[in-house]
Parts: sequence; structure tokens; C-alpha cells
Amino acid sequence: MKDKKEIAKLIYERLRKGEIESTLSLISKELEEAKTDKLKFTKTPLLNSIGKELGELLLKDDWKFERLLKLWKKGRRDERLIVISALEKISKKDYENSKQFVFKILDDISDWEICDQLALRVIVNLAVQNQKEIFSLMEQWVNSENKWLRRLAVATIPPYIRARKTESKICLEFLDKTMHEKDRDVKKAISWALREITKKDPKSIFEFLQKWTKVDDKNTRWIIKEGMKKLSEKKQEELKSLAKSSTKSTNKCSENLVAYCGLYCGDCFFYKGEIAKLAKDLRKKLREAKLHKTYKEFSKFAKEFKNYPVCYDVLGAMVKMRCKGCRNGGGPPFCKIRKCCQKKGIEGCWECDKFETCKKLDFLKPNHGNAHLRNLRKIKKCGKESFLKGKRYW
Repeated sequence: MKDKKEIAKLIYERLRKGEIESTLSLISKELEEAKTDKLKFTKTPLLNSIGKELGELLLKDDWKFERLLKLWKKGRRDERLIVISALEKISKKDYENSKQFVFKILDDISDWEICDQLALRVIVNLAVQNQKEIFSLMEQWVNSENKWLRRLAVATIPPYIRARKTESKICLEFLDKTMHEKDRDVKKAISWALREITKKDPKSIFEFLQKWTKVDDKNTRWIIKEGMKKLSEKKQEELKSLAKSSTKSTNKCSENLVAYCGLYCGDCFFYKGEIAKLAKDLRKKLREAKLHKTYKEFSKFAKEFKNYPVCYDVLGAMVKMRCKGCRNGGGPPFCKIRKCCQKKGIEGCWECDKFETCKKLDFLKPNHGNAHLRNLRKIKKCGKESFLKGKRYW
């Protein structure tokens, strides 16, 4: 097999001529000998080395992004890893065009290796150059339905904290938005990020995880368990102890969240505060974008922007959409169900023989259908403890 520099130069010459198909054939031929015996797999370090050499050769060429994109789109694993490593060099010199290139390939990410290599070699370089813009993009990605975009955002944190050792605060503020993640591939990246930050700032990591031990969520607990492994054994034991005591406390609190009507307040978006938090964050971003000053200009292109002030006020109303739970001073003040149960001295409608036909429950039907009735039947039959452990309806 030829030397990595020779291979990179051959790839460069084919790209310079715009011969993409010929470049693909060249890469396949030159790397055939380097593939592992069993899986016919080219080792990542070799591809990275070739890509770095190629990136060096491409630095001064105006056509590089166009042809690298074609190589990426027509290529597979080997070609894409070479492109990423070439971009590692280029992204340090050309921020804007490298960023635009990334936008064009985001939808092509479909495995952890390509995802992580892109984060480690390209996204981090962009973040170092323009932290505010790239972290803003990462916040968008972490809210995507595409799990690989979520992982890409999180996987940028480990190399970023290595490059910016004193910026653990901003990294933890970002990770704070990910601690309810459900997908295993993304959870692994979150834990990796937490361990990497621990190497630079163990105190902040302990305080961060300490706060999250109070959350009764199996995904959060998994992230804490894997993310605390770089802390001292003493600190790990402290977190385990806090998590156990918090779980016991949460179980007691959970019973208090069973509303009189049979619905579980802990499942309500008012109680969770998710919409309120998203609305608050969006209002902040809108203010940062100064849309209150520019929306009239935007309305020339999209007439809906004329209603921007109303939209902003609606978001303000959503910020207030929080509730403590029906038994803790929350819930609608006019609720006849609560007043009825309190008057009868019963814990909830499940203790009343008439709940199946009670008209007071009818106002729940438009939003909940018969969910409350199914819950009430289960609580009446099995008790609250069993109800809380099993499936609930909303």
C-alpha cells in the first residue's frame, strides 16, 4: 500500500480535475490492502491521517467545498471519514464555509462513528471560533427528533472542554437541557461529556449531579450513574446515597400527586413546567435577536410577522403555565371535584360509589376522554401504590 501522503496527493489530483467517480475508485483500490481480514474494515486512524494530509493540500483551493461535498454524498464510510479529517484542517481557516458545509451533511449522519468524528474534528473547531453561534445551533440540534443530531451536539462538549478548560459552566448549562434524554446512544454521549468535564472541574460536576439526584427519572439516574465515574469514590458514594434517599422521598411525594379525579398531576405539562420553560427560553432568544425592533421589516416578506407582539405576549402567558398539583394549592380554583371530595371527607373519587356516572367529572372529557375513569377504576381495585407503579392514563 502507498504512503498516506501519496494517497492523499492522488485523491487531491482527482478532485482537482473534478473526477469524483474516479476518486471513489482510487480510494477503494488504494485502501483494499489496509482493510482488516475479517470485516474488510479500514482502520479509522489511517483514514484520519489521509484526510489531514488532503486537508493541507486543499487549503488554498476555492473549489474544495463543492468537490468534498460531492465526494461525501457519493461516498460511504471511508470517504466520509476522509472528508471529515480534511475539514478538520480547513475549518480552522474558513469558519463560514465550513459551517455551511456542515449544514449540508447533517441529514446524512446515521451512525455514531461519523457523528462523533464530525463533532471531535469539525464542530469543536467552529465552537472554539464562535462559541455563541455554535452553542446556539447545538441547542437546536439537541431538541431535534433526529437522535444523531442530538448526539452530535452533546459529543462536541468533550473536545470543547479540552480546548477551553475553564468553560465548564457553559458546558453544564448546555448539558442541563439533556438530562431527561431517553435514547441510549445520546445518553452515552452525555455521560461521556460529564466524565470529560470532571477531569477539569470535579467540584462543578458533583454539584451539577447532586442537583439531578432529586429527579425521579430512570434515564436521568442512568446518566448520573455513568457520568459520575471520574469522580472520587467518596463523591460517587455520596451521590448514590442522595439518589436513594431522593427516590424514597419521591415515592411519598408521588402519592400526593394523585389528584382527586384520578389523574396524576406529575403527568401534567403544567406541573412539569416544560412548556413554561420552553416559552421562557424562546422569549429570551427572541429578545437576543431583537425581533421586537425588526418584526415590521420581516412582515414585508411574511405578513404573519405583523402579529409578532401578540405572539410574544402569548409566550409570556405560557411562562406562567405552572402548577403545584391539585393537593398542593394548584389546579383550577373552581374545581367542583376537589370541593366535593373535601366535603365528603374522602381521599378521592375512587372512594365514592357514584364516580362512574358523576356529572362533575364531565368537564375532564374534552381533554382526557375517559382516562380519569380508567385511573379511578384501577386505584379502586388495586390501590394508589400499585397505580403509581403501573401504567397511568392521561
